[in-house]
Amino acid sequence: MSRGTRRWSSWLSAAGWGLGLALSAASAAAAAPPPPPHHGAAEGREPPRERAKKVRQRLLRERVGLTEAQATAVEKVLEKYAALRHAEQAKRAQAMGALDELLAQDSSDEAAYRSALTALRAARAALQGLQRAEEAELAKLMSAKQQAKFEQAVRQLQRAVEGRRRGRRHHD
Repeated sequence: MSRGTRRWSSWLSAAGWGLGLALSAASAAAAAPPPPPHHGAAEGREPPRERAKKVRQRLLRERVGLTEAQATAVEKVLEKYAALRHAEQAKRAQAMGALDELLAQDSSDEAAYRSALTALRAARAALQGLQRAEEAELAKLMSAKQQAKFEQAVRQLQRAVEGRRRGRRHHD
């Protein structure tokens, strides 16, 4: 398992709710450069960001049962927090990279370790705060039953995405 995959999986299990991550992961993947041809990129295929958006729309309308107005409002909240989360994830990755570098160098610089750990913990706390804020906003837009359906659909989507990643790893 790659370091990036471990971080992603670790955050998902720590976050619990993970909805935004599953849906923003698809958006983040869309923002990344296209995969090399050996990863199944086909000409004429819809861009990943558009595919992710359609999956999210279908999930909200069909699986969760939101009205068009609700789904549009929920999508706006998800997009807003995806952008905020992306910035904090970059800070977390930078702090983890600093720690990895210190460990790789077998550094004895305690101040550098403290600084990197402080930055890492701050980024994690910020991500948790964003998650709570996102959940609170989404709770205002959906009934408890819709929220439960949403949770279930997101968990199933996360499992499917992780299963596809595992399958690709075995073929690379």
